[in-house]
Amino acid sequence: MVYESQEIDIKIYNAVIRDKWDFVSKIFQEKPELQIKPISWRLETPLMIAVGTNQSHDFVRNLLQSLNNDHDLINCAMEAKNDEGDTALHYATKVGNMIDAILLLTYSSKPEEMALQKNRDGTTALLYAARCGRKKEMLVYLYSLTSVFLNPLNSRNPTRTLFLGPLLTNAIDAGFLDVALNLVEAYSKGVLGGTLYDSQKSLSVLAGKPELFYSGKKLGFWRRLIYNSLHVDEKRSKLMTPVDEKTTSKRYAHDMETAYTAKEFSNYNYKRTSATTGIKRMFQYLASPIKGIYDLKLTHKQSHHLLNCICKMVIEKGDQDIVSALFVSTVNKAVEYANYEVLKECILTYPSIMWSVSWSDFEHRHIFYEAIKQRQEQVYDLVKEMNSYKGVVLNHTDENTNENVLHIAAKLAPPHRLNIVTGAALQMQQELQWFQEIEDFVEPSLRGGENNDKKTPRMLFTDEHKELLKEGKEWMKDTASASSVVATLIVTMAFAAVFTLPGILTSRYGEADFLHVLPRRLMGGLFTLFVSLAATMITFSATLALVLQDKCNWIAVPLVIITSIPVGLFAIIQFPLLIELFYVTYGPTIFRKRYKKVFL
Repeated sequence: MVYESQEIDIKIYNAVIRDKWDFVSKIFQEKPELQIKPISWRLETPLMIAVGTNQSHDFVRNLLQSLNNDHDLINCAMEAKNDEGDTALHYATKVGNMIDAILLLTYSSKPEEMALQKNRDGTTALLYAARCGRKKEMLVYLYSLTSVFLNPLNSRNPTRTLFLGPLLTNAIDAGFLDVALNLVEAYSKGVLGGTLYDSQKSLSVLAGKPELFYSGKKLGFWRRLIYNSLHVDEKRSKLMTPVDEKTTSKRYAHDMETAYTAKEFSNYNYKRTSATTGIKRMFQYLASPIKGIYDLKLTHKQSHHLLNCICKMVIEKGDQDIVSALFVSTVNKAVEYANYEVLKECILTYPSIMWSVSWSDFEHRHIFYEAIKQRQEQVYDLVKEMNSYKGVVLNHTDENTNENVLHIAAKLAPPHRLNIVTGAALQMQQELQWFQEIEDFVEPSLRGGENNDKKTPRMLFTDEHKELLKEGKEWMKDTASASSVVATLIVTMAFAAVFTLPGILTSRYGEADFLHVLPRRLMGGLFTLFVSLAATMITFSATLALVLQDKCNWIAVPLVIITSIPVGLFAIIQFPLLIELFYVTYGPTIFRKRYKKVFL
């Protein structure tokens, strides 16, 4: 009997994953109970497996139609759980199976209850839709279906409002900002009015996602020009409107199924017809980047609006200790991720945070110290402009380590901040810029201050940057050597002689040389090399044209093009380095007064 059961289970399983309802339809007619029987060691039913494939849609539809003839069977199938307590709807939300999710809720007698059913971890299908972030439509659909039951003013089941905090956090984490805004604006008391954890978690997620804000995206000239010229409408879609009391959940699910099917059919036809029209395809190609920039600007506006709303709600709590602790932890994370929009909003909302300290690894440290430690120049500029007591803070010496702020600047930057510039030499230059900036700011007596290890800031800088200095020497030599080889070949071919400019490869490599001297020499070498390349190619082309003037004229052009390819490739590879060298050496300093006008 066991063997027969296993054989049938395997046959059903194969039919499910292959979307072959005909293979098992007769078995289900003879034994209807097999339609809801677990067929895997994880206690998965055929419905769960079919939904989880996100491909066996016909099997799901036929199975639900078959089960719908028996009220008990359809209820058992909907309420069945695997070994982790997940239902079939949990499976649909995990894999983003919108088609089968709509089918499940259409056939369910209580779709809102199904969407809010918890598994063993206390996670609902609604939370899975936000947490997994597979499809935004899934979250919008389930939220619209259940929103009336999550309303804090709904007295029928007030404990359900506990879902709102995690739902908001997961929606932010998945980047579904319009859903998050709808939650905050519609149910502000229920979302953030209950616990410190919900508020702290929401702000913490925003602080750790600089890509949701303007500062987290670097736009080129043309993209920035389009970005500034676009007008963005922040209104959410009508699909976000919660279901009212007059609309039954089953009717709403049926309407959504019809709308979603029509939408899929429309998209399919549009793709087919547009593929045959060259003008439409060209228009789509041109409009697609603009649409991407529009969506980016919409995300930035929504994230800023959401941040502003949450900060205001936190202030309304009224408990100063809770508010202070919440903003301190948020500011600490914002500094770590260089999210100065969140930092600025937190400071403007709760100004006294400027004179507070952050707790990190059991160390008490001011925001200024964290900005220097994390090498966040934008955060540093912001705090520097806003803090009128910055001089007192920067001239403070830690009682435990006997280190001042210059010791912090002397330590090696975190790897993720060190690698934002190209090459070890430019990384060393940036480290020197940071040390010099803080050194010029602190009191002269602190420059020679010793920590518990009897090291001054300069000694600590040398010790911390030994390996980077070594790598910088090798990088500088390799770059100069590569350029010298090309220069030698050019001089040899053009003038049949070799001339080597002394100084580049024989320079000393002291720490201070990486700040100005070595970048200038390398930049001068690269510049003269590019001039030599251009002059050599002009000379070669002109000479070749004169020599072949009365002979093979047709071969001159292709010969010049072929010989220009390696030279051109070298120039393309090295030219960005020349631009970066020029910018970091002669361009504006990394420390700018960007925010002064905002806080006057």
